[in-house]
Amino acid sequence: MDEFDPNTTPIGIPPPGYVSNFTGAASQAWMPRVAIYTTLPVMAILVLLRIYCCHRLRRRFGLDDCLCITASIASAGFCGTMLAELLDDLYGRHYWDIPLSAVTESFMQATCAITAAYCWAAALTKLSLCVFFYRLFSPSTPSRIMIRVGICFITVSYIVAFTVWVVYSSPGQNDGGWTGLQFLSSTLGTTPRISVSLGVLGTFTDFYVIAIPLTAVSGLKLSRGKKVGVMALFATGLLACSFSAAGIAPRVKNWYITTVQNAPDPLWATAPAYALAVAEINLGIICACVPVVFPLFKSIAQKTGSGSSFWRQYILKPLTPSKFLTTTGTNASATNHELPKVASGRLNTLLSFIRGSQKTGETSRGNITVERTTDIEMAPYSELRSVDVDYHAYLTNGHQGSERNLIGNTVSAQRG
Repeated sequence: MDEFDPNTTPIGIPPPGYVSNFTGAASQAWMPRVAIYTTLPVMAILVLLRIYCCHRLRRRFGLDDCLCITASIASAGFCGTMLAELLDDLYGRHYWDIPLSAVTESFMQATCAITAAYCWAAALTKLSLCVFFYRLFSPSTPSRIMIRVGICFITVSYIVAFTVWVVYSSPGQNDGGWTGLQFLSSTLGTTPRISVSLGVLGTFTDFYVIAIPLTAVSGLKLSRGKKVGVMALFATGLLACSFSAAGIAPRVKNWYITTVQNAPDPLWATAPAYALAVAEINLGIICACVPVVFPLFKSIAQKTGSGSSFWRQYILKPLTPSKFLTTTGTNASATNHELPKVASGRLNTLLSFIRGSQKTGETSRGNITVERTTDIEMAPYSELRSVDVDYHAYLTNGHQGSERNLIGNTVSAQRG
């Protein structure tokens, strides 16, 4: 009888027509790797830009900013732990292509840590969005109720999910450690069910959270183009929701082949679910950052456009010195005395991203007040502050009259 060798014995018996291959077997580890390489850097850049906006423009960090930064750290831990297990293509293979010697204590601990980090990253991302939406839409009673219910449900449900996962995916005193047969057998039967529950929970909460700003903005009496423009700021959240919903299918497949068919193959079956989970988390954080860093991008675009327009006009239609000085002096005088005044408010600030300056002769209540449209159009960017960037100066908790002024701003937006 041959001596047992864990290096040549597969975890599972290969199906008829298949032979174990421990060296060059097919693997789906590339899926989560691609998701990490494409979404994690973008998420990190936007989080850094959000930190810059909070530090340089708003001069303070709100609770939603802290939650978003913490969520990005949790996502980095989630992706880093997973990537460490994916580099050798072992995770993502079929069971019959993995030797027993590969199932080490560190491998099982990493498997447990990946999903635990996912729970934290998902919860913090959604709580960050809820707190941000609360600062925008809290004067609206339906939105305020939705946000408070969402915060409570997300907090409780993910704490329960995290606890259940840790309890059932880590060994007890009588399980023989991380590589004990009793522990491996029990984990193989319970974790697919927990994984499906996490997928359903994530999809439900994703759609719930993204519905808050969409329903709030849809109630405003704006033109269709303006309304679509405001909603586009939160559109990346719908992409995160789609990835979350798509991740349910591989989770259910893993549960089905393990429980119903009694042919477990979790490392191969769950690789697509991990890839979609990475995309879901990182796109959710991106969605939380876009409304905050959008004014920065817009101000840069305006500055670039103003500079290029000036040089284009200067080259094509050169002005005489006297005319140039006269025009510049006139514009500078108008700019100094008629700068747009930004009052406190939150929801109308996001609307101003799309609306820009108001029409000629239009006045507002607590909004941007401009007597003539040309006052903004004729002033070069260097002489006129970006109104959108000023959003960061008063999007802070406790700003004087912000809660009351928002209601007036919303009414003004509806009338406009």
